[in-house]
Amino acid sequence: MFILYVRYEDKFKDWKVEGKNVEIINKHYFEMLNGVGELLDQIPSDKEVLVVCAKEGSSHFVADILAEPVYIINASRKENGNV
Repeated sequence: MFILYVRYEDKFKDWKVEGKNVEIINKHYFEMLNGVGELLDQIPSDKEVLVVCAKEGSSHFVADILAEPVYIINASRKENGNV
């Protein structure tokens, strides 16, 4: 599982999914307001990407950007606090 956590770093330190089959990076969604081009080399294109935030809005925003045809990444988002 690949997780893109889109909250502040201090929140990431407080809560994150860990495990031997989990890859996770933290980038605040503010860093992606002008696009995700600089982030693409850190996101696998051959795995589903789960975008996680606290209240859905940020994860929807980022997942929608990643799902645009130009990025060709299979992005999903958590719903209602469930991962």
